Amino acid sequence: MLEEILELPPIVQGALGSALFAIVLWLLKLGSSFLVDRVSFLDNKMKVHKINAQLVRCKALQHGEPATVTFALVGLIYLALANILKAVICLIVGYGLSSYMAIFSDISLVFALYFVLQALACVSDEADGDNYQEKIENLEGQLSELTSTKK
Repeated sequence: MLEEILELPPIVQGALGSALFAIVLWLLKLGSSFLVDRVSFLDNKMKVHKINAQLVRCKALQHGEPATVTFALVGLIYLALANILKAVICLIVGYGLSSYMAIFSDISLVFALYFVLQALACVSDEADGDNYQEKIENLEGQLSELTSTKK
């Protein structure tokens, strides 16, 4: 096929090259927009998850009843342990696949670090004071912005 194209006049070869370039450019644009949509969806989903965890913590601490605070904190620890489990799974899979390619152990370490930091974000305490009502209003505003842009 390449020999047939090379036998064509230069003007036709240029037109075919331009058409091929336009098609490749269009496919790359389509693929990148799809990828950006997927990544931004995941980013919004992670932001909503983080805000919900902070809301649970702030509302429980605002309520002040020991049983409610304990129940909320146990739930947040459960979320943190789920992220720790994901980190451990990443490490196991990464080190299992590192016998095929050494880079897998490094990649799994990065993913595990990400999940450990997500677990820390679930249970971390921000030193912003005790004004929980203001924090709750701010978090609910952020949550409504994220959910309204998602629709």
